[in-house]
Amino acid sequence: MLSLGYTLLSQNVYSFVQTLGLHTHFGNLHVPRDNHPALVSDLVEEWRAQLVDSLITYLVNSQIFSVDDFTPPDERGGVYFQPHALKKFLKHWEEKLQSELTHPHTGQKVAYRRAIELQVREYVSRLMGEVSVYRPMIWRM
Repeated sequence: MLSLGYTLLSQNVYSFVQTLGLHTHFGNLHVPRDNHPALVSDLVEEWRAQLVDSLITYLVNSQIFSVDDFTPPDERGGVYFQPHALKKFLKHWEEKLQSELTHPHTGQKVAYRRAIELQVREYVSRLMGEVSVYRPMIWRM
């Protein structure tokens, strides 16, 4: 579930990075290598715990899924969702992306998906010299 969540998060960030005209492979924290979108990995980091890890923790603790929702391990040990369970997971993922938070830089309530876009725009603003420092998401407990 974590792997799928990280993949979905990466795809969301990837789409915003491309939409705003940035090169997905030129990052700051992750080492560039063949077919690895280093910039996407950089920008994903500030969202992993708040979006993916918290969602998976909720799903596991709430017993949303059972053993029957997964395939038996394949020849390489991979375990996957059954088709009906994948739909259920994607429903919860989409609900999480549509849930709102108060964005620390704007003070406005926005959906997580919009907040991700705002952070990519923040990165562009830093590259363009419009802001002096990149302001990451700060999660208050």
